[in-house]
Amino acid sequence: VECTTAADTPVTSEYGKVCCMNMGPAISFMDNGTVYDQKLVELAFKEAEHGNLKAQYKKAVCGSNDAAGLHSAGTGIRTLAISVPTRYLHSQASVASMLDVEQTVMLLKLIMQSFVTGGK
Repeated sequence: VECTTAADTPVTSEYGKVCCMNMGPAISFMDNGTVYDQKLVELAFKEAEHGNLKAQYKKAVCGSNDAAGLHSAGTGIRTLAISVPTRYLHSQASVASMLDVEQTVMLLKLIMQSFVTGGK
């Protein structure tokens, strides 16, 4: 769980928009350090749909996080990155949408519940 650059300002081209605020958590399929588990990515979107939550793909393959060390440890660990879209990331005044934060928390709860009840 992390924050990622939204880059959804009016002066940013569609290509440059990593994700958008108020569209729910951004779910990564890949970044500069990790190729995320396809089944976990699918599970995240399925649970978002079942919970009537917004969710979006993180569109850019950029950056990295602590998952890079996890997914390649030993014989590999299934890994998923769920990010809160954030403007001005790594600054003194990052900005996130409470809707995105709340929906990220709800999605995490649904995913955990899925594991408890036998989801893969």
